[in-house]
Amino acid sequence: MRADGASTTLLNFFTFFGVLAAAAVFGTSVSASEQPLVGSQSAQALRDKGAMSLPDALALALHTHPLIASREGEYQAAQGELQATRWSRFPTLAVNAQAVANSAKQRSASVSQPLWTGGRLSGQVDSATAFRDMARADIDDARQIVLTDTANAFVDLERSERKAAIAAANVREHQRLYDIIQRRVEASTSPDVDAMLALARLSYSKSQQLQFANARSIALAQLEQLVGLPVPAIVPPRPLALGYETFTQLQVAVLAYSPQLKRLTSQQSGLEANLKVAKSALYPQVSLGYERRFGELLFAQEREQIYVAIDFQPGAGLSSRATISAAGARKRAAAHSLVAARRDLLRQVQTTWGERDLALLQVSPSERLVAATSEVVDSYLRQYRVGRKSWLDVLNAQREVVQAEYTLVDYQSLLLGASYRLAILAGDLTSEMLVDPRG
Repeated sequence: MRADGASTTLLNFFTFFGVLAAAAVFGTSVSASEQPLVGSQSAQALRDKGAMSLPDALALALHTHPLIASREGEYQAAQGELQATRWSRFPTLAVNAQAVANSAKQRSASVSQPLWTGGRLSGQVDSATAFRDMARADIDDARQIVLTDTANAFVDLERSERKAAIAAANVREHQRLYDIIQRRVEASTSPDVDAMLALARLSYSKSQQLQFANARSIALAQLEQLVGLPVPAIVPPRPLALGYETFTQLQVAVLAYSPQLKRLTSQQSGLEANLKVAKSALYPQVSLGYERRFGELLFAQEREQIYVAIDFQPGAGLSSRATISAAGARKRAAAHSLVAARRDLLRQVQTTWGERDLALLQVSPSERLVAATSEVVDSYLRQYRVGRKSWLDVLNAQREVVQAEYTLVDYQSLLLGASYRLAILAGDLTSEMLVDPRG
């Protein structure tokens, strides 16, 4: 075959392949979601060897991470504070003992029941309730953070392992090509510059291999810190199927679940309650009391009495007005923070959805590109021996094969990570769904 004929044929093939791939992507679902991303061993065989799957990693992190345990402790404390605040509506018992004039000793017991506080007690209860709800939202927020970090670390580890395997195969192929050209140089059938170029490409491939090995070590360390256990190996994950037909449905689910929005909404309620408490300082506090004295009585003292007490403490100067103004400003700021957080969340969802769509469009063409370029190196090597291709063409063909494989890994990892991040944002992965693999 002539060199120009081979190039024309290859170009026509890639053109036809591109049209076919685009039609396949837009017309049907991506087949990558039905196949494991890496490895020839079955997932069950890897689990039998102690390998960790992505759902197992998420479950371990969710049930063992100290951040979640810390937030749960804060929620229990907030629950206790709410119960204590609710008791403030009940009567208060006080016991007093003192030495009075002429060494007389007197003891007294009193009970006081608030009748009207201008909204102070109800405001304090509402504030404690909002703080309790914020603590509960913080638990879900911590779970979302841990799940996202674990999914990202697992995907990074899986991508690094696949790229490290590709880099190792690339080193072996460059070593083979270098040995071939070295023999030709020694036989004086090829110039020394070809051997120098092959050696440079071999050195670069080894450098890439070291980079991916280092990236794998970093991702493995991050994953082990998140799950709290050594990770001897991982099971090749599959992309997660989302249960939403449209992007609008996903947005609604994310906004309804979002722990950040729930926390800010509770914070806004708490600030509203604080404003109510601040306004109560402008009104007198009315309470009903009963007091009984024991021991010696002083002049004009009664043994027991029932009374209505009115307490009015507006504070120094116009401090109450200033406090009310500050509480109102905080409430308005919280409302703006809620709107800003909602916009940021929608932007995050839209970006992740776009990444997933991009990966869906590119996975299938990338798979076919890898299949199409896998035989090019040997073809170019045969043509080089008969003088139809240069040595640089051979090395460039090998580089294109490896780059296509790297690109496929990137798109598959992007699809995997984006799918899990969207599921986590929508609340589809919860502690009820992720069972602790330790039992």
